[in-house]
Amino acid sequence: MSKVDYKQLATEAEELSFWQHNRFWLMICGALGVAFFLVLVSLNLYVTSEAILVDLSLPEYAEHREEITRDDTNSSFASEGPLNATAFDEFESQFDKRADSVLKSDGFAPEAMSDAALSMPQIID
Repeated sequence: MSKVDYKQLATEAEELSFWQHNRFWLMICGALGVAFFLVLVSLNLYVTSEAILVDLSLPEYAEHREEITRDDTNSSFASEGPLNATAFDEFESQFDKRADSVLKSDGFAPEAMSDAALSMPQIID
């Protein structure tokens, strides 16, 4: 192994360009710049796509938040319990009911994206 020559290291460090010397900080600033730009793009899409109109967390929709009720009629299969013939029959009946409702709808019809077809409650009149 050879001995480290500190004078040679110092001269090599002086020969580095500004970009090479500060590449770590430039990388951090570049990453922050890209992140800031992407946040601006996403906020612009949020406003221009009118998704902001669906956001009920906005203060002007406070009165509508109080009108919303949770519909607990949607029964789902329990994740706990015994695995016996009764449980399998219950699961199969719930699955068949959901499958029939999906198969009866025409996925290419304009009504397929309505709130009723998607089983969504009406939020704003």
